[in-house]
Amino acid sequence: MQAAWNGQDFLLPQFKATSTCYISGFEDAVQMLDEHIVTAQAMQFSPFKKPFEEEIERWSAQLMVVSDTLEEWIKCQGQWMYLQPIFDSPDIMKQLPQETKRFKSVDSTWRQQINVAKAAPAILTVCGKDGLKEKFQEANKNLEIV
Repeated sequence: MQAAWNGQDFLLPQFKATSTCYISGFEDAVQMLDEHIVTAQAMQFSPFKKPFEEEIERWSAQLMVVSDTLEEWIKCQGQWMYLQPIFDSPDIMKQLPQETKRFKSVDSTWRQQINVAKAAPAILTVCGKDGLKEKFQEANKNLEIV
């Protein structure tokens, strides 16, 4: 399973006429994640797991973190892509200063994480970073308020 993740990278096309990108190319990874999570869970219940128990537990936990993080990231991306052109408008910025401030905070986090992904686009590595899921959860909360 671990070898199957070699070469599973995000595609990072430019978002409209902005200076940032968005993640794409993760559909196959989501499917593979689901399959590998089921397989890892099955291995956890195997009576023959003892020699590999720690590795199975570590792998299963890593897959769950990646899955949860990717889910939050995709949710944030959808909201960010919808709101970004709106909050690029000077009129909106003037009319909704509090919401603009919240969006700019999320936008800053977004751009920072996209730059990290551009530097090392391996899905398993990027989405496995500690605290990333929580960053996107917080961003999603801020976007809901907007």
